Amino acid sequence: MAWILLFLFVVKIMKEGLIIHGARLREIIRDDLKRALLLERVVTSEDAEFYIVNLLSEYHDAARLPEFYEEERPLGVRFMEAISEEGSDKTQSLKRIGDCTLLALGFFAESMRRGIVGTSYYMHIGGCAYETLSGVLVSDPLFAEIYAELASKFVSLVGALFRMSPCNKASSNMELLNIYRRWRKNQDERLAEILEREGILASCH
Repeated sequence: MAWILLFLFVVKIMKEGLIIHGARLREIIRDDLKRALLLERVVTSEDAEFYIVNLLSEYHDAARLPEFYEEERPLGVRFMEAISEEGSDKTQSLKRIGDCTLLALGFFAESMRRGIVGTSYYMHIGGCAYETLSGVLVSDPLFAEIYAELASKFVSLVGALFRMSPCNKASSNMELLNIYRRWRKNQDERLAEILEREGILASCH
């Protein structure tokens, strides 16, 4: 199942067979996120960065991932339903849609490209969910500002999470070969950057 890839993101920070939890887990994720944001050339506020780190930390437990991802209703339907809701239900539904879409596009974009609708569809809904949530939370300026930033930088944040994906870590020849094959298939510029850094792509032209 697709959620396994997000679990693998945590597997890469396993040490001596033990998964790191708590503050240490967040520290490692934060460092990885900072590197990805730098490569993506996007600057975020500390609050937005904290939000994303917390999101990744919160859903690192594989037992919770199926619940997070395996929603059968189309995303567009869920978004329209969320807009029509009231109070805390509306807030939670919009947050879930924004969070889910951000992580799904960041970690599973290549699979989503093979769907009936393209990734731009999910990008639009994810950004709109955060933007709508920002408007709903006008009485809470801090979170309203965070969600407004997530909405405005949604595409770049997806790119940063893409760089954090374990599928895009070139730590072995086999992983490099897999990245090269994927690049040949979809010509993704971020995969090209990975190959260029490893001195692979230049020899393939």
